[in-house]
Amino acid sequence: MNPPKQWKYWLRSNGFKWRYCDRKWGKYYPHRDGRNYRLTHSRMFQIDDGDFDRWGNSVGAEIPMPLTEKEFVAGVRILTARGSITTGEEE
Repeated sequence: MNPPKQWKYWLRSNGFKWRYCDRKWGKYYPHRDGRNYRLTHSRMFQIDDGDFDRWGNSVGAEIPMPLTEKEFVAGVRILTARGSITTGEEE
């Protein structure tokens, strides 16, 4: 299943920019406030954990793919709240 046609509009209107992350495959990922986001092939919307090196090590949280703009805005809020921010200091 592909993302809704309005996906890029939702990203732009909510302050996302495009970041080139995967030179091998030529993929661009949306980012905002220093955090990377992606939509997977399994229709999950993900945010990194705040210390991104590659997606296999850095998934902070995920939710099912939003299908409406209202779900998208709520999803970004949920992902931002759930995704941990790594400070680099041990507690």
